[in-house]
Amino acid sequence: MKSLSFAFALLLTACAHVLPPTAAKTPAMKQTITNKIMDLDRAADTQCRQRKIVKSEILRFYALAGISSERWTLDRCGQRVDHLVTLKPDYYGSTTVVVQPER
Repeated sequence: MKSLSFAFALLLTACAHVLPPTAAKTPAMKQTITNKIMDLDRAADTQCRQRKIVKSEILRFYALAGISSERWTLDRCGQRVDHLVTLKPDYYGSTTVVVQPER
């Protein structure tokens, strides 16, 4: 029974390393997403001057199509604000990024 528990724990650990917290593969793509979120949030609250991304999580990932639906959480002056991010590869090898505030 202990070996089965160990194998299950090992499998969970391995899965945690397979799926990153975002499907954005490059620092440039992560920066693009961050910039879009910051631009949207600055328009929503012009008073706050302290913003940072504190979390990202994959909600859905379609491996064959390479499409990812994610939630990125922003700390806006101590308040957490969620944004939905969709990453979709396009015909030309780029990735289309759509960001919207989560309702």
